[in-house]
This record gives sequence, structure tokens and C-alpha cells, in this order.
Amino acid sequence: MDPVKHVRGRVIFKNIIFAAALGVIAIAFNVYAKPVLKESDTNGPQGQQAGWIYWTDIVANTVTRADSNGVSVGVIISTGKGPVGSPARGLPESGPIAIAVGGGKIYWSDFIKQTISSANLDGSKVKTIVRGVRDPFGLALDLSRGKIYWTSQAIGAIRRANLNGTKVEDVLTDLGGRSGAGIVDLDIDIDGGKVYWSDIRTRTIMRANSDGTGLREQVMALPSGSRPQHIAVDPIRKKAYCADYTAMIIYRVDLASKEREVIISFPQEKGYIGAIALDLKKGKIYFHHTVYTFKPFTMTMTIKRANLDGTDLQTVVESAGEVGGLAFQSLL
Repeated sequence: MDPVKHVRGRVIFKNIIFAAALGVIAIAFNVYAKPVLKESDTNGPQGQQAGWIYWTDIVANTVTRADSNGVSVGVIISTGKGPVGSPARGLPESGPIAIAVGGGKIYWSDFIKQTISSANLDGSKVKTIVRGVRDPFGLALDLSRGKIYWTSQAIGAIRRANLNGTKVEDVLTDLGGRSGAGIVDLDIDIDGGKVYWSDIRTRTIMRANSDGTGLREQVMALPSGSRPQHIAVDPIRKKAYCADYTAMIIYRVDLASKEREVIISFPQEKGYIGAIALDLKKGKIYFHHTVYTFKPFTMTMTIKRANLDGTDLQTVVESAGEVGGLAFQSLL
């Protein structure tokens, strides 16, 4: 099987290929800016450092981190040649996508290698822990039980394993129909014992018990034409957040009442909102924001931050690259 054709055949990965194609155009027009290493300034105008932001770049094929104020930006892992920058002949070597941080480790999935890997927080001691994961778009950690969860879009399933990659098992199956193209991202409410996932086919956010038992329950339905992808759960405030990829909207839903609201939107812009991550202690949401124009061609890829109600919107990282996944590690 040709992995590239296989990836392109999935709904969500059409967006990835589209994003990578934009990256090619951006490189051609010399407007694709890789993250720039900046000197740390944790007492700068945006306040004291609250933690670290980690993200994958599906064009540069890297894992990068910055402090919560957008300084000390630096690549810590290079995953190999990927969809952009690959040889004209032969298959891409890498496609880093989802990322999760916890327990002193970084975990990320690769949709070309079909693997999940781990490393120390500084990028050292890289290790592949799971192979053959079948289109792994979302990752989430349950450190209390020593588990890593992921979505397998190719088979429409949520799977999990021990943090060292052993004891791989199905949690939920039949989540994407025959095409396997429904389920996208996921997150875990550890204390509540629930797993949440986004379904691009039904335009919904769903939940079930994190061990796969019990009923599957709809938490939020999005309007017609929506493309819900990345999600994040706030178990403290009992909220969930969802990025509508092409509508450039971030929704928030109350997990009890199931009432949804728009907290961030960019109605006048052309682009997309990608990965999101929460700083639960400081009450912040971080997200990837891409805007492009065609006459002349420009492309701006940033990581932004706002309060959890969408107020106080700021740009944290100016040149973030083509972010596949985003994670936040608190220092507080």
C-alpha cells in the first residue's frame, strides 16, 4: 500500500495534505518562516512564565517548544524528511502530528511512520513505543493509570497502551463508519473517568467511559458545514473546547448543560484554526492560527493565546510553522 495515497484517502488527512501543500507554496514564495530561537525573557511585558508550549511542525518535521510567553523558541527534535522537503522520488520519511506532554516526557504520533514515540522534555532519548497505529491523529495521557490513548482514524477507533507502549488494546471501535474517517482528536477527563472525541463526519463532540464501557453520549453538535477537529477538556471548570478548522471558530461547551458558545472567531479571514491546548492553572487557551492571501501570496502561521472566555487575545509565537499538534506543560 502506498502510505501517501492511503493518508490522502482519509477526510482529516486531506486537510493535512492541504496544509502541507500551502507550506510548499510558502517555501516557494519565501514566506514560510521556521521558528526562530530567541533569548529567554520570562519577565517580559506579557508576564511571568507559566509553562512550556510544545508543538509538532508537519512541514519542517520537527518538535519545537517555547515558554508560555513565546520566547526561548527552539527545535528540540527533528523527526526526519516529511511531506514537504522530501526527495522527488520515494516516500516521505516522517509526518509528526499529535503531541502530548506529561510525566516528564513528550509523546507524539507520526502519520507517515504510523508510530507513537516518546522523548525527554529536552528532546533527548527519543524512542518509538508503538508501531502500526493506523492514522494516529489524536493523543491523550492518563498518567494516574499509566496509559496513553490515541485515535486510529483508519479503523475508526480509540486505542490505548501503557506509557512504555506495551499492552495495546481497543477502548472504543466503530467510531467512523466503514470509511474510518469520522473520529479525529480526543482528550481525557481523568477524574471524571471519561474520554471525549471529535467526529468530523457527524460534526459532533462525543464522550464515553474512558475504559470503553457505558453509553456513547453526544456532548455538542456543530452547525452544518463545520469541521470539528482538535478538542481540549477542562475538567476543573467542566468545559470542553473545539476548533472548527475551516470556519475559524473555537467553541466552548458546558459539559453538564451541553450549551455551546463561540468564544473566538475570525469571520473576515481566510485560513484555519488548528491545534489547541489549555493552561488550566492560568485559565488560558493556546491555539494555532493560519491566515493566507493569494494576491500577492502571503501566509502567516502563529500560535495565539486568550483567556478561556476568548478575551485578551494575543499572539505568542510569530512564526510557528505548520502546527500539527499542540500541548502545554505547566510549571506552576
